[in-house]
Amino acid sequence: MMRCCVTCTGSKTGQRGRPKTYDGVVDKHNLRANVFEQFFTPQRLVAYHGVVYIKSLKITARLVILPQEDKKGNPKAPKLFFATDPEMKGQEVLKRYKARFQCEFLYRDAKQHTGLTQGQCRSEEKLHFHLNAALTAVSLAKAIHHLSEPDHPAETSFSMADVKTHYSNQLLLNRFIDVFGIDAQQPDNYAKIKKLYQIGRIAA
Repeated sequence: MMRCCVTCTGSKTGQRGRPKTYDGVVDKHNLRANVFEQFFTPQRLVAYHGVVYIKSLKITARLVILPQEDKKGNPKAPKLFFATDPEMKGQEVLKRYKARFQCEFLYRDAKQHTGLTQGQCRSEEKLHFHLNAALTAVSLAKAIHHLSEPDHPAETSFSMADVKTHYSNQLLLNRFIDVFGIDAQQPDNYAKIKKLYQIGRIAA
C-alpha cells in the first residue's frame, strides 16, 4: 500500500533541533483541510488533491483522492492517483490517467490484431515504420467503426476483437440474407439481425 506523508514548510519554530520535514501520515479517510483542496471532476464527483511525500518512491508528488461508495451509499476505500509533478492540478492528473488507459487499450489491440510485436526487421527506420503502421491501423479501425455507428459516441469503449467479430457476423448474415431472399428491412427482421451481429462479442 502506498504510504504518504504530509510535508512541512521547514520553518523554524524557535525550539532546539532541526525543523521536522514531515507532519505525519496521510489518513485517506480523514483528510486535513490545510493540506488537501476539494475540487469537482468532469462527472461532478467530489475529489481532493494535495502535495505529499511518497515514502516508497522517495519523491514529492501531487496526490488525488477520489472517494468511493457502494450501491447502498456506504463509503468504500477511495481511489488514489498521483503525479510526479507537484505543480500539476488534480483535474489534469485524472485527465492524464484516463488517457493512459486508452493508450494501454491501443497497444493491447495492436499486439493482438495488427502485428505490433511480429515485425522481423532490424533497422531503426523499418522498426519505426512497422510500429507506427500497426498502431495507426488500430486508430483507423476505431475511426471507421464509430463513423459507421453514429448511434454510439466516440467516447465509448473500443475493442478490436469486438469489431472483428461484429463485421464477421455481418458478412456471414448478409450472405444468408442474399441466399434465402430475406427482407432485412422489415422492422421485425431488422431488430433480430442487429442482435445477431453481436453474437460472440465480449460482455461489457
